Amino acid sequence: VGAAENPLLSGDLTTSVQISGNNYEIARLQSRLGSSGNDRALVHAFGEIRLMANRLRASQTIIDRANTLFKRMTDTKALRGRSTEANCAACLFIACSQEGATRTFKEICAVCTVSRKQIGKSFKLILKALNTNVETGRISEYMPRFCNNIGLDHYTQQNCYHCSRTSG
Repeated sequence: VGAAENPLLSGDLTTSVQISGNNYEIARLQSRLGSSGNDRALVHAFGEIRLMANRLRASQTIIDRANTLFKRMTDTKALRGRSTEANCAACLFIACSQEGATRTFKEICAVCTVSRKQIGKSFKLILKALNTNVETGRISEYMPRFCNNIGLDHYTQQNCYHCSRTSG
């Protein structure tokens, strides 16, 4: 019994054998024979998205949406030649916005190793390729999380939230 098949991958169901010890070469060959290059790239990207999302404490719904976005962009080939990590980060940013858990570019940059500029370029290409628009978050969307992160009491959080709602 293995893990559930990922519907975003095109490969057939395969069986792999757990290799222990120093049989690195056998494990490498087995992984190469088991899937296509495109599927390996997708699995790697999905792992990057999961890692970044876990650092952000994002939900599984956001991870799934970011994976779907990345798969759609891979199929359209709109992001060819760009950094995979920047593309993953941009997909995660868009997924967070679409799921109502808006993050700033600064927060996304904090969980990956690429620059804000690279993420921004990938972000713009994705929006153009999908012919869509993502609303940037208002301060009132960020306020509860920021107040919680710095440990403000409930009364102060409510006042901050109220001020942010009335000002913007």
